[in-house]
Amino acid sequence: MKYSNFELHYQEGWELISLPLRPAGKKLIDIFPEAESAYKYLNGSYVQTDILKPGIGYCIRFSKNGSVKIVGEPFAEYQINLKPGCYLIGSTSEESVIEVTPEDAIEGIYQYKDGEYEKINMLSPGKAYGCNPI
Repeated sequence: MKYSNFELHYQEGWELISLPLRPAGKKLIDIFPEAESAYKYLNGSYVQTDILKPGIGYCIRFSKNGSVKIVGEPFAEYQINLKPGCYLIGSTSEESVIEVTPEDAIEGIYQYKDGEYEKINMLSPGKAYGCNPI
């Protein structure tokens, strides 16, 4: 197995984050010691979680600005089946373009930046994104 390092920077307050690697540990406290809480979006509402998995987006609250070094196995792609609704999705270990089949299956992928959502077509490692399948 090949392991890599990824330094993830975060700001005080809420951040949309995903795991850019498959770390050995999955507990929030082990990966983000400064995190106060983490939520995933499931079945139309936010659900608090202490376990983090690659490919899923999380809304994580931090008490101060900081960074962590994540060590784990890189992954270049993953596949998810989405039903109509809203999701927080994660990114992979590398910048990637979203491939959707069929092409019109989603309304868009959005990142939260400077207090508002903007439509994007490129995912960056460590970030989480809103997704609206139709």
